[in-house]
Amino acid sequence: MPRIPGSRPPVGLVRDSDLVSIFARRDPASRRYEKVGDIMQSPPPTVGPDMSVQKAIMKSFSDHSRLLVVTDREGKVVGVVTRIDLVKGIRFRPVND
Repeated sequence: MPRIPGSRPPVGLVRDSDLVSIFARRDPASRRYEKVGDIMQSPPPTVGPDMSVQKAIMKSFSDHSRLLVVTDREGKVVGVVTRIDLVKGIRFRPVND
């Protein structure tokens, strides 16, 4: 992920589903989207690096986003996490028979 020294906190997130829905439309109304700011989710869904995997999964679903921006205490981006990443992080307990 690119890092920009002294960068500000993220202002938005463009989801792949947003792009697909725009390109899939064939009506003239879809032409109103001319800039990234027109379609981005703002503010972006963010989590801290210390948030539990379970809470992050719940936030992902409540925010309707398959990607969460990970920010530090100052709000600067330190990474991103996807739902797939979160599912991989779940530790399952064996079922006792």
